[in-house]
Amino acid sequence: MDVHRTGMGAPRETKRTQARTRSAYRRYRAFPAPIRSPRMAEVISSDVFTDLGSGIGNVAVQVYANTPMRRVRGIEFVKERHNDAVRHAEEFKRTHQVDKDKEILLVNGDVCKEDWSDSTIVFSSSTCFDDRAMECLRRNCEENPKLRYLVSSRELPPTTLRPLGVFENLDTSWSMKSDVTYWVYSNVPGVKLRDA
Repeated sequence: MDVHRTGMGAPRETKRTQARTRSAYRRYRAFPAPIRSPRMAEVISSDVFTDLGSGIGNVAVQVYANTPMRRVRGIEFVKERHNDAVRHAEEFKRTHQVDKDKEILLVNGDVCKEDWSDSTIVFSSSTCFDDRAMECLRRNCEENPKLRYLVSSRELPPTTLRPLGVFENLDTSWSMKSDVTYWVYSNVPGVKLRDA
């Protein structure tokens, strides 16, 4: 079952913010293909994946399509981007065979106000997050004892989360360059990254 909730409306974007993020949302691609990175996180079907600042749904739909995870969530603050994500997820499900036991939840809301405490894997392309959102990300992840992986495009402020490493020079659908870096953390003892 898919759940599409709406929360807060779109924030007022300044011209600077609009210019900074415009190119990030031009392209959409989602298709059944392996997600590759230099070192991979171990994922299992009981994991709950949440993409904070999910934009037009690229990452959420890719994870939904290419992992065994039964629940995938995307939370996006900007209403227009959220609507695009819902459209892309519906289009993907219409054109590809999907497991009926899997769900993708796309939420239009504030990552600091929505409940994503059941997440075991959190992804955040947090480049445009302000200090309040980064503090919220850090605090909520520290309070989640089940959080196996947090992947953030910005290094967290001082945290009790255990750093696992850095993904460097990644190709993404929202950057023209292969120079995207993500910091990886965990709140679960013994969790580590594995070599691909």
